[in-house]
Amino acid sequence: MHPNNNLRNFFSKSNDFFLIISKDYQKIEMNPALETALGNLSSKTVQQIFKTPEKILLRLEKPLDSNVQQFYLSNGQLVDWSLSFDDNYFYLTGRLAQNSNTIKEEMQSIFDAFPDLGFKMSPEGRYLGYYAGMTPTFIPPEAFMGKKLSEIMPPYIAENQLALLKQCIEKKAIITSQYSLPYPDGLHHFDSKYIPLSDGNCFVIVRNTTDYTRMQELLEESQSRAKIGSWEMNIDTKEVFWTNEIYNIYGLDKQEKDKVYTGLELYEEEDRALIKKNINDIIEHKHTIEHKLQINKADNTKAWINTIGYPVLNADGKVIKVRGTLQDVSESQAIRLELQQNKDTLQLLIKYTPAAVAMFDNDMRYIAYSDRWLSDYNVELEDITGLSHYEVFPDIKGAWKSDHQRVLEGEIYANPEDKWTREDGSVFYLKYVLRPWRDKQGTIGGLIMFTEVITEQVETRLKLEKSVEELLSTNAELEQFAYVASHDLQEPLRMIGNFSQLLNKKYADQLDDKGVTYLGIIFDAAKRMKALIQNLLAYSSNSHQKEILKEVDIKSLLEEKLKDLSLLIDEKRAEIKFQNLPNSISCASNQLGMVFYNLILNAIKFNDKATPVVTISYKKGSDKHIFSVIDNGIGIESHLREKVFKIFQRLHPKKVYSGNGIGLALCKKAVEQMGGEIWHESNESGGSTFSFTIIKY
Repeated sequence: MHPNNNLRNFFSKSNDFFLIISKDYQKIEMNPALETALGNLSSKTVQQIFKTPEKILLRLEKPLDSNVQQFYLSNGQLVDWSLSFDDNYFYLTGRLAQNSNTIKEEMQSIFDAFPDLGFKMSPEGRYLGYYAGMTPTFIPPEAFMGKKLSEIMPPYIAENQLALLKQCIEKKAIITSQYSLPYPDGLHHFDSKYIPLSDGNCFVIVRNTTDYTRMQELLEESQSRAKIGSWEMNIDTKEVFWTNEIYNIYGLDKQEKDKVYTGLELYEEEDRALIKKNINDIIEHKHTIEHKLQINKADNTKAWINTIGYPVLNADGKVIKVRGTLQDVSESQAIRLELQQNKDTLQLLIKYTPAAVAMFDNDMRYIAYSDRWLSDYNVELEDITGLSHYEVFPDIKGAWKSDHQRVLEGEIYANPEDKWTREDGSVFYLKYVLRPWRDKQGTIGGLIMFTEVITEQVETRLKLEKSVEELLSTNAELEQFAYVASHDLQEPLRMIGNFSQLLNKKYADQLDDKGVTYLGIIFDAAKRMKALIQNLLAYSSNSHQKEILKEVDIKSLLEEKLKDLSLLIDEKRAEIKFQNLPNSISCASNQLGMVFYNLILNAIKFNDKATPVVTISYKKGSDKHIFSVIDNGIGIESHLREKVFKIFQRLHPKKVYSGNGIGLALCKKAVEQMGGEIWHESNESGGSTFSFTIIKY
């Protein structure tokens, strides 16, 4: 028989799987054993053959160091695949995986659902594999594959982490580290753990601790404001831990080592005996004890404190630690009540973490759960293993039961915010992730829940949204009132102006000098009132008009405004200078032009020099544009700097300098609408500098 026929015969009759894929993925051929396992597919594509086609495609595009890797077929069978290739084809040989067991598959399911991120890395810092947890990254974890640390992280971070990686592998020891990376929403903090592997590589577990760090900062700040501290004592070692606020309450140095002795010395002798008795009672009887005692602080002042102690038990019910809080309650009763509320909140923050996890079978019976699951949802039963989730929580939402069924059918479901109203009327806001877990055959064995109570954050946000909505509504009504009132005043003013002119024209010869003067005063007052109303209309309309952003040539915009001011510039013989102006920026051109117009106008008008000099300069900020208008005019006294930006505020009599005190108020409002601020500074040589910022887009 021809060798090719022998090969074809082996290809056709072998019980192993053979798969040939062209490099363009358009031609696919498989042997009968594989066709039979897949149920004789009507069409042959990578997507129909494999359960996770994206992973096998990544394997083909970027082969890993290992020549054998496991992938599931679309029928759920786990197969060991060996890969080879030439210029035109990929050749895959597969055999059903052996030695897989339920524990391994359950551990894989837990890895997939765990909120951390795991990587397998080579000694030189190259990513070899990953477990995609819920830790956020700039790019998908699979995009790391085949790349080095130095290609993913900033150099100063990559160099340090690579040194720890090598230390882990060389010393065959677990190494931990902490680092921070810049993300679009700010700095994120991470804990990493390097674990040596038997194959000479390393497994790295990464946890995003940003929320935890922020919670710790919030907790410490809250404790300081509420004058509440926390403490913990290890029963076996007698080691005692205090939070910073206890040092503040006692008035002690934070470097104090012998905390037990030093703390007890601050109490009266009989109270020391009571404290020792309470600790023994907590350990022996496993209950919580609360007392209010007086202390002599380290600075010899007295204070009343409220102290609470409670036991911490291990799985065998043995007391291993005593924890508690310490609160300064020396102030008035009203303050003590407020601090008591804060103390209760802080106790919750100390006793419970913001997350809980539970594992269920296909009938939604508990397989495993964390202690925080019981405490977060006030489960009073000591052991709920084997109980139905719906028995433990009979008031569960009907929609959640449907979600559970979808996950048990293979979906991964996450909800960043959901509301749960209990039978007793209490309201919980939750965020959670539900993921299925599978046995060694790839069959779904149940689901895993990760949840977090976010009630406080949601209620705060809802209150803030309501306040903003009410404020916006009030502002809109005020603006509309100002607009309507100003508009309706113009008609009678026109009548006053017109008829005073007619009276002067037809009856001037019948009036004496005083009459003519009075008519002139009436006409001028009406004219000024009209200008004032028009400015008020401009101010009102400017507060609610939103201008479309566009790229604006700054020099062209300034030249346009200087043309509008040309008569004043020529009259005063003013000199206008530009300094470091940008070519163009993205902004609201009409608003920016109005700001420049008013600032240049004021710089020339409020100037007693023979040659007024006005300089428009620019500086580039990290996230804002910074403009300045500098003059050599009469200046502004320091105590009047804020007054000039208020509407209708004048610093000089009308006979000396004309105007109505609205120009700088318009500038302030326009600048704030452009995301910036405006301020005044006096120049050392005299004159003023008005600077303002515009947010960059």
